[in-house]
Amino acid sequence: LNFAGGTLLLGSGFTGDIGGRTVNYLAGTSSTINDGGNNTTWTGSLGSGGGDLTILGAGNMTLSAAATRTGDTTVNEGTLTLGASDAIGVGGTLTVDNGATLAIGANNLSVESLVTTGTGNSTITGSGTITASEGFVFTHTANTVTVNAALAGAGGVFVGPANSSVYLNNGNNTFTGAILVDRGALRFNTFGALGNPSAGNEDIRFAVGGNDATFRFTGNTDQSSTRNLVMNGTTGGLVHDEVA
Repeated sequence: LNFAGGTLLLGSGFTGDIGGRTVNYLAGTSSTINDGGNNTTWTGSLGSGGGDLTILGAGNMTLSAAATRTGDTTVNEGTLTLGASDAIGVGGTLTVDNGATLAIGANNLSVESLVTTGTGNSTITGSGTITASEGFVFTHTANTVTVNAALAGAGGVFVGPANSSVYLNNGNNTFTGAILVDRGALRFNTFGALGNPSAGNEDIRFAVGGNDATFRFTGNTDQSSTRNLVMNGTTGGLVHDEVA
């Protein structure tokens, strides 16, 4: 099964297994699999190749095996459930869009970057680890994205839009990059959620674009961190509070 652009639409009532084929994504193309609102399963690999893939639809798509594809992946609506580590492939940008759920379970992912976009309360569930070489970019608007998975890798965290919120809910985060909060809110329940910064990346910088930002600790015990709180510029504001 070769994807070179276009959309594969799974028709009404489809509940079968579509993963028993060898799948390839042509580099330089962008393809879509629309689950049609159905719950579907790939028992085989999602495939190989450098093409990009959007998974669309309100159903739950389960990927049961590791893949080797290296293109970007977008989860738009619905739920993508991983039954194996690297089930979407390795490398590339992983985007969670429009209130979608990424359920990684105890599995791990290796990507270039993790990005959130669109509206809706997206959730990244599971106890596994997402390793991003270039970091985690939260640019969704006007809603909360909750991240239960552990975040690792050399990149940092960026929170961008106003009226949005990111809740880092895993105390085992080990990402080593800096944290930038331009607007919106960064929420966490333990200081372990703030990663393990390498030398020179200890700062959490707020109001990067001269905007207002919120830094909110929701835990109920005294804790400490090697992170530094830094205001960037002179025109932005910061709300720093604790809500048990």
